[in-house]
Amino acid sequence: MDQRQIVVETGLSDEVEWPRQTVIRHARTRFVDRAKTSEPPRLPELGDPWCPLTVRARLERMGETYRRLPHSPDTRPQQHKSCMPTPLRELFKDFIEALQHKLGVTDADLSAANQIIDVLTSAERNIAWAIANRMKDRELGRHRHTNHHEAAKAKQNTLAMLVAHWNTYEWKPDAEDVRRASRFMHRKMD
Repeated sequence: MDQRQIVVETGLSDEVEWPRQTVIRHARTRFVDRAKTSEPPRLPELGDPWCPLTVRARLERMGETYRRLPHSPDTRPQQHKSCMPTPLRELFKDFIEALQHKLGVTDADLSAANQIIDVLTSAERNIAWAIANRMKDRELGRHRHTNHHEAAKAKQNTLAMLVAHWNTYEWKPDAEDVRRASRFMHRKMD
């Protein structure tokens, strides 16, 4: 196994003698030995401030939690009055809460998801939901009418904005966020 890597230097304006003429070199490549003492990135720990991995873990946790919740009946005023008696409607409201616990939605997951919904700004919301739903860069690019490189940059910029925004609050990632973030370090990347 070769222990070297290639480094590409761009943005050069060097004049180089070429047979019979002088040319301007704009880029060059060279082999560099890899640092054998390089340490792997440090995994987040409980009590650490927010980082892009823990933010991504919390967003994905929020998406999973809301996907497991049943769609509650719409109790807002409608054009037509419901023929269902009021006591029966109230019974179904209780049934929804019981169904939440049956589907594996814990109170901790639900409160963590609601905490995120409360602090997301309108500028962060669209990309945050794309991250929460594990949307691929190409699909997000199609939705935003751009290419997948710009979509990936938008995801990274949103994660950086969320890190800065969430670190202003007093709450930190919990044990579930740290566990999910540590899985990202070992999972095959998209």
